[in-house]
Amino acid sequence: AHTPDAPVAAVVAMGAPLRWDDVHPAVRFAFGSPRLVSWVRVRGTESLARAMLPIATRLPKLLSPYVNATHVDLSTGTHMVRTVEDPQPAVNADLARWITARDLVLRGVNVRAALRRVKLPLLVVVSNRDGIVPERASLSVLDAWGGTDVEVLRVGDPRTWWAHADLFVADSAPEHVFAPIAAWLAARF
Repeated sequence: AHTPDAPVAAVVAMGAPLRWDDVHPAVRFAFGSPRLVSWVRVRGTESLARAMLPIATRLPKLLSPYVNATHVDLSTGTHMVRTVEDPQPAVNADLARWITARDLVLRGVNVRAALRRVKLPLLVVVSNRDGIVPERASLSVLDAWGGTDVEVLRVGDPRTWWAHADLFVADSAPEHVFAPIAAWLAARF
């Protein structure tokens, strides 16, 4: 949006929101007030995730907005929790402002409006039961994108559903997500 002539050949958006017209109730609650989330300091998130792992293993439905436990080997969860970081209040405040305003504004530029100038190929990757970024938020980029080479890769079906993090960490993500992305890129370059 800021540099439409940047040396980028294509864009792949994986579970990425642009406009927040549809927000999961838990996300709306957590980010309902930019001022409040900017005051909240959370420390020890990795330790908390590690402590909650046995509960999540026994009650995988708790993870369902974020990950489908049938796609991930939770016995290796101790490795995954090492990626958990403490939330940053300033980033959370930015997210809350974005969710409240619906459109992302960076350094005074409405990103959705500016994307009309971007003519690059675009692949939008959407999981069918994303509890963090609803499909409508991911697909909002389609109305904003300036290019004509645009495709959507939907991952999951009613029987084998995919959540947000499954796009990145599912055991079968190489087959269902990364191989199709690689094929899409290879067809263009």
